[in-house]
Amino acid sequence: MRSFATKLLAATAALAVFSVASAEARDNTRAHQLSAVSRTVVAQPQSPTVYVGGRYVGADPDPNVRLDLRREAGAADGGGA
Repeated sequence: MRSFATKLLAATAALAVFSVASAEARDNTRAHQLSAVSRTVVAQPQSPTVYVGGRYVGADPDPNVRLDLRREAGAADGGGA
């Protein structure tokens, strides 16, 4: 009978340790997911409006077009393209 009680106690302790480890792993995964979401939210696109030297040049959601607007405005002001 003593052997059964010892085995039962050992099995219960192992189950408790496994449950705690599993819960901590789940919490860490959730924290990592929240961290990734936070980074995604922080990394917002730039404003579609383009100003060069305080002068409004234009607006476009495409970053390549905004770059072209900046280049063209710089060339028109005598700056290098």
